[in-house]
Amino acid sequence: MKKKTEELNAKLRYSFERYRSMGNGPMCQQLSNEMRKLQTQKQSLY
Repeated sequence: MKKKTEELNAKLRYSFERYRSMGNGPMCQQLSNEMRKLQTQKQSLY
């Protein structure tokens, strides 16, 4: 489960950087929220 969470976080981070470089603010906001949710879920597992 931990590895899967880390992989998902890496994919979200990659997508976030791509959208940020294109100047797509709303998509960056959405991805940032998803990463934040994932981080809180990860912390609650430990």
